[in-house]
Amino acid sequence: MAFFDDVTILNEADSTGDWTSGAGFPNAVLNSSSSQIPFYIAGDTDTCIDMGLKKNTTGGFQYATITSLDIAGLVFVSNYMVFGADIANIPLNALAFQFSSTSTFTTNYHRYNAIQNFGERGGWERCSGYLPEPTSTGGSPTTTAMIRFGWIVDTGNSGDGKLAGFERAIVLTHYGGHSELVELTDLQSRSNAADDFVCETRGDYFEILVRIQLGLDGATATTSFSETGKTIRWDNQHANHELGWVFIDDTGGDELHFALTNCSVFWNSAQTATNEVFTNATNCDDFKIEGSNFAEGGIVRLPTSNVDRYVRTSKFTSCETILISDGEFTNNTVTSGEVVTVTGDADLTGSAVLTSIVAIDEGALFWNNANDPDGNLDSMTFSKGTNAHHAIDFGTGITANIILRNVAFTGFGSTDDSNDSTVRFLATSGSLTLSLVGCTVGGSPATSSNFSIDDAAGITVTLSIDPVVTLINVKDNAGVNLENARVYLKAENGTGDLPFEETVTSITRSGTTATVTHTTHGLNSNEYVKLGGITDKTEDNRGAFLVTVTGANTYTYTTTDSGSTSYTGTIIATGVLIYGLTDASGNISSSRALGGNQPVDGFVRKSTASPRFKTFSLSDTINSSTGLTINIRLILDE
Repeated sequence: MAFFDDVTILNEADSTGDWTSGAGFPNAVLNSSSSQIPFYIAGDTDTCIDMGLKKNTTGGFQYATITSLDIAGLVFVSNYMVFGADIANIPLNALAFQFSSTSTFTTNYHRYNAIQNFGERGGWERCSGYLPEPTSTGGSPTTTAMIRFGWIVDTGNSGDGKLAGFERAIVLTHYGGHSELVELTDLQSRSNAADDFVCETRGDYFEILVRIQLGLDGATATTSFSETGKTIRWDNQHANHELGWVFIDDTGGDELHFALTNCSVFWNSAQTATNEVFTNATNCDDFKIEGSNFAEGGIVRLPTSNVDRYVRTSKFTSCETILISDGEFTNNTVTSGEVVTVTGDADLTGSAVLTSIVAIDEGALFWNNANDPDGNLDSMTFSKGTNAHHAIDFGTGITANIILRNVAFTGFGSTDDSNDSTVRFLATSGSLTLSLVGCTVGGSPATSSNFSIDDAAGITVTLSIDPVVTLINVKDNAGVNLENARVYLKAENGTGDLPFEETVTSITRSGTTATVTHTTHGLNSNEYVKLGGITDKTEDNRGAFLVTVTGANTYTYTTTDSGSTSYTGTIIATGVLIYGLTDASGNISSSRALGGNQPVDGFVRKSTASPRFKTFSLSDTINSSTGLTINIRLILDE
């Protein structure tokens, strides 16, 4: 089958009778095909119209016998050849095709640049244009009633004469819409007048001049596009519109299946920041890319997740923004590209973002959602590009503790709150702990000296490197996991990292916020503190308080809006790792990095509601390398 349907041939150049010299172009010489040696086209008996252009002129000619044509939504393709008479072979300044709704041709027209980055390679060239998007417009053309078509050629000031020849010109109303199996080899079936123009092939190499549209709106059949081992070159230097795949909305209940395996896909020159490689990919039922390479592409917008939508082990070089929601994008490499933006719970495990070209003080990866990236960004690799930028920007939704595991960073700065700090947080308030597990900087283990954080937007971020987990599991007397058991675990003495009965300089209160001045307290945000020795606002001696660290010597907690605003007494503070209730699995845990083993003690109890259990005392030591797990079975107390 032919890949393209509904083709209108504007001219096959069989005779000069179809062409007239363009009004307003007196230096254009229309040469009779009978007096010229026709350009030879292998396998085609058609001759071609050629036009001589003198030095320092703009010329053109028109095809004057077109039946009134509605060009809305059409794609135009054509073949052309240009010869330079001067020995320097200096290219033309411009070559454009033009549609007009009046017979004068030079008024009421839409004009389209046939070539971007014009150059003469010799031989036949191809060009295409998306007709709803003209490069320029003159007058007030009637898009639905075009009656003239022609070419505009500008020789500039350097040519001693040019000769332009044009083969058939066609428009396509459908450029790839199908409800069946679609293959690249269909593009060169030779059964359709358009095939020679839209695609050139050599073995598994395909040079394509128009977008590939898959699916038919309202259809109920299945469209499948699946290729392995092909090379696809989008010739966007000879097209005025974006080139890539378009997936039509399957409102009619049809299915769209798309797959590329071990393919190479590239563009002649870099796509712009507004062009898309995959338009409406979310309409695909299956979207599978594996082991493929993309270069110089536009925006890569990937569909939302399901088991049949993924991108794996592929490379994206010098592409525009990559937009990912919650899909799988694993073990891929993005090199010298714009930002990779993640707006959902996407999986980027094992991927690399290298030498990004993002702007100064921006992140190569923008984690723009509220999800902890633990398990999503594991084993990623980041290297800095030329600009001073960050590896990762965490959006305003990240306000709670997060973990990065086995991530490698290279080339970023070691100074906090700098344009090239390793990571940046954009939230403007609150506090959190960033835990690094097995991460490296420049090939060495990450430390507080070589890994940097920019939290200048307002949130306070505490760095924890290689934290260990302390887990308490509680069961009832029958050995069943016990929910809502109260667990309290604090520093047992002063030999570990946590403060133990350390003297507090002062506590002041404003409303419900109490601010503690406690020299080198060593606490992290979202840990707890047990206070003692307060003689006026004694209620704060009871229980433990969740702290927000505001500095190396200060932290805050929430209390009641009553009593003293400047606490008295010989106040002491002790660090508390766990203070809360077990979950449905009987578990409660905490995570923090430790410089050495940490002795802890405390208790487990459940006495506020039936069934009630006796209090169980805790005393153990958290290993700084392996952490601590305590399994408890309570005794019934009723």
